[in-house]
Amino acid sequence: MNLVAMGRNDLLAPLQAVLGAVEQRHTLPILSNALLELGGHALAITASDASLEISVTVPARYSGEVRTLTAPLRKLVAILRELPADAPVALELRSTRLRISSKDATFNLQTLPATDFPRMNAPTDVAAEITLPTGELKRLLTLTSFAMASQDIRQFLNGALVCLRDGTLAVVATDTIRLASASYAVNDAATRFSVILPRRAIIELGKLLPGTDDPVTVRVLQNQAEFRFGGVTLVTALLEGTFPSYGRVIPSNCERRLRVDRQRLLRALQRVGVLVGKLGGVRWSVTDARLTLAAANDQTEDAVETLAVHCTGGDIDFGYNIRYHLDALAAVESPQVECAIGPGGVMLITLADRPDYRYCVMPMRM
Repeated sequence: MNLVAMGRNDLLAPLQAVLGAVEQRHTLPILSNALLELGGHALAITASDASLEISVTVPARYSGEVRTLTAPLRKLVAILRELPADAPVALELRSTRLRISSKDATFNLQTLPATDFPRMNAPTDVAAEITLPTGELKRLLTLTSFAMASQDIRQFLNGALVCLRDGTLAVVATDTIRLASASYAVNDAATRFSVILPRRAIIELGKLLPGTDDPVTVRVLQNQAEFRFGGVTLVTALLEGTFPSYGRVIPSNCERRLRVDRQRLLRALQRVGVLVGKLGGVRWSVTDARLTLAAANDQTEDAVETLAVHCTGGDIDFGYNIRYHLDALAAVESPQVECAIGPGGVMLITLADRPDYRYCVMPMRM
């Protein structure tokens, strides 16, 4: 049975978009497959691990009755990647096998019943719904997601808090050593919600969201959140737990401050970091409008670099994990950053052109 004929790139793009929902290791064979649904002049491709589901719908020259099947996603993607970019591709269902044909090449993949595919059936009751530009949500995630924990025993830290109150949508992430928060004003002062999105959902959203003014609709459901934009639907289960009271962590009324060019600071840290890697410590010392960055390793090697800065409030002398500053400086785009030192050496990084952004990092012993 002939299903559909498409260009190689037109088919490969949606398959790659849903690939992030498939884990390398799975307990059910069906979870390594993608669900293909043809009908209504469209092809819908869905992948899931039962807690994260991504669907992409693209136009297709198909006007027959609705057809559904599943096929091994990674194998299908690997085959298409090896074909020429402009190659035509035809999909044909023969008994329980999917035939992929392109010019002189033919591949046959074993399918599994579409009825076995575990769809995340979202509840009909919507607790909250908002719409904002995809580019704004993408920027919120970029500015904060690097601060998420990855394998913390406290599951609620392996994700990001997304909350809406008083017309402000905030995204906050922390691993308890550092914390990043950013916000965006939406035209909805009545809607309120507070959910914790898992790390994988945050990462996949960051990949899939275009940096444009096209809309993304966010729906908060019972134990789930849904994001719809540009033919893409991402549904994720939510993390349980109580997110830390992040407002208490961010220092206020800091007297010691320094303002420095972001790119110069980033490059200087990258250079001194050659000796200590991404997990080593760097001592920050500020005296007489000069910032000295010093690093040393256990092979008695050391590096020192000095930058001119604008500073107020007295000298500074604290050590910090270099990775925490490299991640933050790479994520922001502002030409300058302001670093304020709070009690105990907690550093707060803010941006003059984005007052909603806050990033704080704890010092380390050196």
